[in-house]
Amino acid sequence: MGKNTGIERYAHLMADWASSVIVAPGTNKFRDAEDVPLQARKQFDDVFLRFSAIYTCIENLDLCMKFIQARRPRRKDIRLDQYLSYHIAAYIQEMYILSERLEQYATLMMRRKKRSTSDAEVKKRFDALIARMRKALNNIVHARGSHVHDRPFDDQSLEPLSTYALLGQFNQKFSDLAAREYRISKRVWVARLTANKVELDKLVDLYFDFMHAELVPSWAEMLPNNSFKPK
Repeated sequence: MGKNTGIERYAHLMADWASSVIVAPGTNKFRDAEDVPLQARKQFDDVFLRFSAIYTCIENLDLCMKFIQARRPRRKDIRLDQYLSYHIAAYIQEMYILSERLEQYATLMMRRKKRSTSDAEVKKRFDALIARMRKALNNIVHARGSHVHDRPFDDQSLEPLSTYALLGQFNQKFSDLAAREYRISKRVWVARLTANKVELDKLVDLYFDFMHAELVPSWAEMLPNNSFKPK
């Protein structure tokens, strides 16, 4: 993520606005929670903390990728197939959470904007955004649904690795085969997730470019009793 991407531009907006809420005017000191009016706290939870949760999801996806890219574990009590499948499952889980949070945030901000404008097309535009997100993320989200509800994460490409890793506990020859198979499986998944990251970054930037364009012009009306003026 770079400074000129959609999500980073929106993140700077969020950081500036959040500081105007939680920092006492004319100081560098944080305000106590009880000093922030109830309405302002609700706005902060909805607008900033929910965005922060989305940002954390995206960082967690990058973290999963780093674990998969890292050197294989040396500990003998961690089987190679278990290590790889654990982090792939974690990645799929984070993708599902990201999909849910993106939709929830868009729905919440749409409702806030609808209450503050006479624009009859607001819901149509936000619904189109949500539909595009659902379609783009559907395949990965579906994989997570099977993983959670029906059976543990499984992928046929990992079956040779699982077999060799299990047998390798009793025979060094299979342990060597497991190490080779791990390198192959790792290469496949790194390539798959790298390609996915390119598409996900585009999708997330599109989402936050849309949010920025929709929300900034009506910021004061959407968040009553708020003196912050977006730059």
